[in-house]
Amino acid sequence: MNDRIIGKWQVIETYQSGELVETNNCFQYIQSEFKKDGIMVTGFINSNTAPENCTSSFVFRNLVWNNNGTEFYNLSDPLDGVVAIAYFESDKLVITLSEQPHKQVYIKID
Repeated sequence: MNDRIIGKWQVIETYQSGELVETNNCFQYIQSEFKKDGIMVTGFINSNTAPENCTSSFVFRNLVWNNNGTEFYNLSDPLDGVVAIAYFESDKLVITLSEQPHKQVYIKID
């Protein structure tokens, strides 16, 4: 499978209820990697260089991703079901959370 979502992504913008809000400074140290096996792993690019206030305040969980046959991707947790939807706007990846009016825009870093 050679899907364009595969690779490492980093948040560049955050929206709440459609309004651009200040992005958490810790996001510059965090990446989300979409792997070929359908797993999305989020974590620190290098936990040794991330500030302590970031490493102590973030809890990551792995998600399962799949292309639902359209231009959208489901991001699922084995216990909670679909927790987010991902799609592309040009070369940027957009992820919207299912439960709240929140979206993040990502750029590919690898």
